[in-house]
This record gives sequence, structure tokens and C-alpha cells, in this order.
Amino acid sequence: MQFQVNRDEYYPRLINRLRSFVPGFQTIFDEEDGVYLILADFYQYMMSNIDNKHIIHSCVDFINEAMKLGKEKTKDAIVIEIFQPLYSDSDVAKKVQPYLSKIALAVFNSDR
Repeated sequence: MQFQVNRDEYYPRLINRLRSFVPGFQTIFDEEDGVYLILADFYQYMMSNIDNKHIIHSCVDFINEAMKLGKEKTKDAIVIEIFQPLYSDSDVAKKVQPYLSKIALAVFNSDR
């Protein structure tokens, strides 16, 4: 029996892509601290700027690219650190959802 390896080539670039999309985001964590801590910090940045459409649009553009190009490891990180906290605040989720791509919105809605 052969097993197919499903490599997630986007995951190692996740933080660099985040910085590219949202250059104003500054984290207290180093890359060595891990993607999950940085994404949790990124979620807090998003919430601090929830009423700034320009910043939120940039943040969601990053999420959309990650959902499109990433595989399971990337999607798991986004769901755990960004989507799950959004599930508990429907008012904030309503502000973010219109910017989500079809792929990202499908993941957002399927993991609720």
C-alpha cells in the first residue's frame, strides 16, 4: 500500500506572508516561538483594529491566501487561532465574514 504525502509548503512561509500582507503587525513573539503564538497575537491585532476597514481587509487577504494555498497544517493553525475565537463573538465575525473568500468562508462555516 502506498501513502501519499500531503506536504504543506505554505506553512513554513506563513509568518513571512503575514508580514507581507500586514506590515503594521508587530508581534511580541519570535518565529522560534511558533506559528500558533504569533497567530494568536495576530488575532488580537485584528480585534484592536476591527473598525479599520483597510487593516481588516489586509488581514483577511492574508487569511484568504493561506486558505487557498495552504494545506491542512496551515488551515488548522488559522482555524484554531483566528476562526475559533471569532465563533464566540458573532458581532465581530459579521464584520470579518464579508471579506472572506469563498474557500475561507467555507472553512469558517464548516468548522463551527
